[in-house]
Amino acid sequence: MPGDPLCKPSFIDNILGRFYNSSIFIKDPPKKGRDAVYLYKLEIELADRLLFLVLAADNDETAFDYIEDHLARAYTVVPEVKQAAIVEKKRVTKGAGYLLSSESN
Repeated sequence: MPGDPLCKPSFIDNILGRFYNSSIFIKDPPKKGRDAVYLYKLEIELADRLLFLVLAADNDETAFDYIEDHLARAYTVVPEVKQAAIVEKKRVTKGAGYLLSSESN
């Protein structure tokens, strides 16, 4: 971005071999916790069964809002949810995931 004081091309101090402060190209670096996405494992209790849903969301409230959308995709008639709870929550990173078992514990 020409003319932007924070986006100047960098150059190396040839004597000491280091970069000057102008080598920073990010105008507004992301702050910790900003734009974070979490992976949720939700337990959903229906009248006749127990379901587990794994989804990505920005926060807990949004995760609960997505439950009905996912049920609508899986069922022709959306079943009534008796209870829903967050079982696990972790930040989305490479390799993040949950192991689901078909056996009752």
